[in-house]
Amino acid sequence: MKTLNELQIVPLRPEELDERVKNFKNLTGDVCKIMPDVLLATMNMYQDGSMEKMGGEGHVGTVREVNLPESPDQTVVVQWDNGSQLNCRTGNNNRYDLRVIDNAQIGIRHRHICDGCDNNIRGMRYHCNCCHDYDLCYICYHGDKHNLTHSFKRFDHEASKGVNVAPRMNARKCELRGIFKGAKIVRGYDWEWGDQDGGQGNDGIVLDIRGWERKSGRSVANVKWLTGNSHLYRLGHKGFCDIQFVESSSGGEYYPEHLPILGQAEEEMEWNGILDAIDRQNIMQLEKESASEVCQNDDLTLLSLSPFESAYASVIIEYNKMVNGSPVDKYDEIISTKSQQLDLLDKISGIEFKDEEVKEIWETVKYMTKLPAVPQTQSVIETRNSSSFIKVLVTQGQQFLENRFKIHMKSVVEEDTSPDGNTPGLYNLVHSFVGLRFKGEYMGLQDGTIDGRPLWPMVYYCLRAGDLSGAIYCLRESGLLEFKDILCVLDMKVDDPTNPEIDVVEENLRISYQKNIRNCTDPFKRIIWAILGCYNEESEYGIMDNGESQYDAFNHPLLYFKLLMLTGQFEAATEFLFRTEKFKVHGVHVAIILNEFKLLAVSQDFRALLLSVRDEDPKHVCHLNFVLLIKNYVEKFNANCPIAALNYFFLLRNFSSTEGKNVFEVCVADLVVKTKEYVKILGKVDRTGRAGETTRVYYKTSCLTDQFKISCLFRNVVAEIKSQIMVNSENWEELVDFYDTDQESVLRFMCEMLSKVAHLENQPDSFRNRLQEKAISIDGQYIANGYNKHHTTYVSFTKAKDLLTFFDQYRARRYLEALTILAELQIVPLKLEDLERQVRSFPMLSGDLVRVIPHLLLATMTMLMSQCTKIKHAPQPIQKHLKWVWEQANTVTNFAERLPRELIGDTLYRLVMAKPNRDRVKPRRSSRDVENSTAYNSFWRRTDIVLVI
Repeated sequence: MKTLNELQIVPLRPEELDERVKNFKNLTGDVCKIMPDVLLATMNMYQDGSMEKMGGEGHVGTVREVNLPESPDQTVVVQWDNGSQLNCRTGNNNRYDLRVIDNAQIGIRHRHICDGCDNNIRGMRYHCNCCHDYDLCYICYHGDKHNLTHSFKRFDHEASKGVNVAPRMNARKCELRGIFKGAKIVRGYDWEWGDQDGGQGNDGIVLDIRGWERKSGRSVANVKWLTGNSHLYRLGHKGFCDIQFVESSSGGEYYPEHLPILGQAEEEMEWNGILDAIDRQNIMQLEKESASEVCQNDDLTLLSLSPFESAYASVIIEYNKMVNGSPVDKYDEIISTKSQQLDLLDKISGIEFKDEEVKEIWETVKYMTKLPAVPQTQSVIETRNSSSFIKVLVTQGQQFLENRFKIHMKSVVEEDTSPDGNTPGLYNLVHSFVGLRFKGEYMGLQDGTIDGRPLWPMVYYCLRAGDLSGAIYCLRESGLLEFKDILCVLDMKVDDPTNPEIDVVEENLRISYQKNIRNCTDPFKRIIWAILGCYNEESEYGIMDNGESQYDAFNHPLLYFKLLMLTGQFEAATEFLFRTEKFKVHGVHVAIILNEFKLLAVSQDFRALLLSVRDEDPKHVCHLNFVLLIKNYVEKFNANCPIAALNYFFLLRNFSSTEGKNVFEVCVADLVVKTKEYVKILGKVDRTGRAGETTRVYYKTSCLTDQFKISCLFRNVVAEIKSQIMVNSENWEELVDFYDTDQESVLRFMCEMLSKVAHLENQPDSFRNRLQEKAISIDGQYIANGYNKHHTTYVSFTKAKDLLTFFDQYRARRYLEALTILAELQIVPLKLEDLERQVRSFPMLSGDLVRVIPHLLLATMTMLMSQCTKIKHAPQPIQKHLKWVWEQANTVTNFAERLPRELIGDTLYRLVMAKPNRDRVKPRRSSRDVENSTAYNSFWRRTDIVLVI
C-alpha cells in the first residue's frame, strides 16, 4: 500500500480523487493497460483485510474511546476483534458507520425474564407488540425465537422509550464473525497477564463467552491455551480487549436493520422503522396485485432490498409493464410515450423521502427535464448544444433557483415572530427577509435605503426571487438618476426579453462596471452590475476543470450536484451521485429518468469508464456508460431479487454490444448462468408430438420473463446462454436439464458440445468425460422411453457420440476397433467405390459433425500409416495388404481434396505428407538401401512431426 500511495495513480482518500482523475490523462498507454489489474489488486487487499481494518459487515469490535481531543467530533475509537483500531463516525457530517450488536458489556440489564431462554435479560430487550408480556433477549431474538411475522419494540436500556422494528420475516440477515466460541486467538492490545499464554505468539481456543460476575454480560472469554492452561480474559469489559483472533468464528446470524445505530437518537431510529414498515407494506401490496403466478413465491420478493431500493424497484416494474403492455416482435417497437415518462418521474419523485436532500435532488430533476425533446434525426449532443435548447435550459435553471429562493425566504420570515412575517406579496416578502438579514448596520453598503431597507440588497433579492418589478420599484423610489442603464435594461426585459437593444445596454453596463462599479465597497451593487451586464471575467478553468475540490463537493454533494444539473452537465451530475455513497441509489434513478427522457449522452463503448470524454465533442461534454451503471447497481441484488434485476436490465433493451448482441438479452443470459435459475427465469420447455408428424405442440411454463412480451426473447436468450457455455463449460449440465423434455433441443445442444471435444484426449472427471457419460445416459433413456425428435437430429447425435468412442479407441492404439467404428459412421470413405457416395452425402451432414472432419481425416491417416509401417517391418511382408492400405490412404486423400478449402485448410497438406509411399516398401532392407537410409529416416521423422494432432 505504501508503494501504491507513492505511485500517485489510484486515489486512496476522497480528497485525492479529483487530482488522480486529472493525472489519468497524462499516463502512458502501457500504464493505462494495466490499470484494471491495479484496481482489482487494490480491492483484493481491502477484501483480504490488508486495508479494510474492520473486516467488513458482520465483524465485531469494542468501542474504546468517545470523541478524543485529537479526533474529529462525533467519532469513536473501535478496537476490532482482529486487533486493529479504527476511528469511526457516529454522526460526523451526518454519517454513521456502526450499529450496536450488544451492550451487555457495559452492564445494561432489564427487570425482565427472556421468554425464549428463561434467563435475566442483559443488553437489549425485544418486546413483542402482538403478544401479552412476551420479551426476548438479544440472542433469542436474532436466533429466530417466537413468531417471525410479529413486530417487536426494542429497548436499548432500562430507561429507553423503545423503538419499533419491523417483523423479521423476509428481513435481511448477516453472519456475525469475530471472537466467539471456537475462535483461534492470541494476546491482544490490552494484554497484561505475563506469560499465561505460554509466551508471545502462542495461540489458544475460545471455549465460551460469559459475563464478569454481576458487573457486565458477555464481556469475557474463557480461553484454553496450547499449554493446557485455561483463563478468563477481558473482551469488552470496561472497554478492554486482552485478546485478538487469528481465525475468527461465527456468532450466528443477526438482523442489521433491527439494531440501533451508534450515535443516532431513538426518535430518528423510530421514524426510520416506521418508514421501513410502510415501504414493506407497499411492496407486498404491489407484488400481490401485479406479479404473475410464478412471482407469488416467497423467494421472489423485493423485501431483500433496502427501503429505497425496493421503493424504486416497484416503480420501475410498474413502468415496464406500462411500456411493454402488448406483444411485439422487435425491441424498437417498444416506445415509451411522453405521458408514460412523466408518470414515471411523478411516481419516483412522489416516493415519501424523509431526507430533505433527496427531495431537493428530485425537485431539481423535475425542473431540468422540462426541456425540448431530442429529434430522432439528431444526436443528444447536437440538440443540447443548439441555441434553442440552451435558452430553455437557462430559463428552467433560473426558474428553479428563483422558486427555491422564494421558499427559503418564506421559511426565514415565517420563523420570525415580527409582524413583517405575515405581510403578503413577493415584494413584502423580500422586504421582510432583508429586514431579518440586516438587523444591524452592514459595513460598505451604499446609496441609502428604500422603505427602511438597504437599497442594493433589496434590488438583489428581488432579482434573486425573479421579481423584476420589485427591483424597478426600488430603483425608481431611490431617485438616483445615475442608474438609468440599470432601469433601462430591467424595463426592456419586462416588456420584451427578445429586444435586440438589450445587448447595447448590457455593453454599457459592462463598461460602467469596469470603470466605476468594480471597486466599490457594496458587494450587492457589484453583483447586480455583473449579472445584468452579463459580465464574466475570463477564467482559465470551468466547472469540470476545477473539479470537485474547488466546490468542496465531498462535504457539499447536493450543492455540487445542482451546479452540474443546472448547467446541463447531466452525465457528470449522475456519475457524481453514483460515487457518493449516500446518494448512490438515487443517482442511478436520476440517470434512468434522464435516459428515458432522451436527455442523456450515453457511451456506445460499454468497456469505457463510467464517465468518458471524446476528443471530437464540445468542451465539457461527457458520455455516461449507462450500461455499466445499471450493471454495477444491479450486481448487489441480482441473485437475491431476480425480478428487480430483470426489470432494470429491460431498460437496456435498445443498447447493442460491439458484437451486435442485444444488451438486455445478454444480461438476462448472464443472470441465468450466474444464478442457475433456468426454470424460474426462462420457464420449462416441452414439445409434444412424434417425429414425422406435421403438428408439434410447444409448451413453456410461466416464468419471470413472461412480463416482457417480446416474441424472440426466449430463443435469443437461450442462444446466448449456449454461446457462453461454449466458452465456459461449467454450466452445460444445467442447460441440458433445463431443456429436459424438449428432446430435440437437448440432442442439438449435445451434438454441438460433443463435436467440440470429440478429438480431445479423455481424462477422468474431465469435461469430455462427463459429457460422454451424459450422452450415453441420454441415448439409453430415449431408447427406453421413446423419443419425439426428428430422425436427422437423432442420427447426428448418435454419430457425434460414436465419434468420441472412435477417438478413444484411436488414442488407445486399438486401430482395428477404431477403423470398424469409422466404417459404421460412413463419414470418411475407406474404399474407392464409396468415395462418390460419401462426397454426395457430405452436404447433408450437420455442421457439428463437419467441424470434426479434419481431426477425423488426420487420425485415419495416422492409423493407415501405422499399419503400413507394421507391414514393412514384418518378416514376410504381404504386398497385396500393403497395396490395400495404400489404396485406403489414397481414398482418404482424394476425399479431402473434394471438400471445401475453408474447412480443410492445411489438413490436405498434412495428409499428403503423411500418406505412405508404396514405392519405398521393400520386403527386406538390403545393402543397396544403405545409401538411401538417411533420406528414408528423414522421411519418417518428418511424418512423425506433422501427424501430431
